[in-house]
Amino acid sequence: MERPVPGDGQVLVRVKAAGINPGEAVIRTGAVAQIFPSTFPSGQGSDLAGVIQEAGAGAGGFSPGDEVIGFTDNRASQAELVPVEAGRRGRADRHHRRLRGRREARGED
Repeated sequence: MERPVPGDGQVLVRVKAAGINPGEAVIRTGAVAQIFPSTFPSGQGSDLAGVIQEAGAGAGGFSPGDEVIGFTDNRASQAELVPVEAGRRGRADRHHRRLRGRREARGED
């Protein structure tokens, strides 16, 4: 499999920890298919923590080596390398920056 490349406004994160939240578990049952359709096979997991490997153009001050927490809307947080939308909406603590998903980037969160 080829290494993902971050697009404009994205960073490539080497994932160190990933999770599946309860809402994602419900998506996999098909119970909310009208709201969150899912096709199978499908990835799972959106929440992640890791280290930026590469920053795309317009990544808002993120740099390789930055430790980050965040999520991805493409249900790929359990991959080794994940391209994620970058954001500047605040810090989780002095060593971590927060990444934002596409919904938040569009002002929906």
